[in-house]
Amino acid sequence: MTTSDTPTSRGKTLFVSDLHLTHADLYASGLAWFDPTAHLARLVRFIEREVVERASEVGRLVLLGDTFDTWQTPMGERPKSYAEVFEGNVEVLAGLARAIERGVEVILTRGNHDWDLAEGDLAEVLPGARLVDDVRTRYAHAEHGHALTMFNSGDMDAIDRKSVV
Repeated sequence: MTTSDTPTSRGKTLFVSDLHLTHADLYASGLAWFDPTAHLARLVRFIEREVVERASEVGRLVLLGDTFDTWQTPMGERPKSYAEVFEGNVEVLAGLARAIERGVEVILTRGNHDWDLAEGDLAEVLPGARLVDDVRTRYAHAEHGHALTMFNSGDMDAIDRKSVV
């Protein structure tokens, strides 16, 4: 599913990618790419100041893949579920929920670390958020990009290059 540039009452679209929010066990181990001690306050502050408080100016917040990360798992351990990942990121999800309540359209695309995120998983913790493959506006085409690399794409020859801006 693609979202296109539909008229909104507000003009700004903000893009963020590769947050790699994961689960509490990995945060505690210090092995996660997202480090709550270094990044959480800044991320929550960004959501509050730039999205929630400016909701009258912001029409969309687009999270361009790898928002969540279920791949980072120590060898021999079971990968965590999205429910477990969500439990470790309550403050971020609460901020995104406040943005939705203020009328900001929150859109997520999948990345190579959250490729299996399902609409049902997202709807449980972030009702009103949309999960799409890419975002197209009059001026831009945005996606995570993992499908366009030889290391993450199943078949490079199958990619419709006309859709890439």
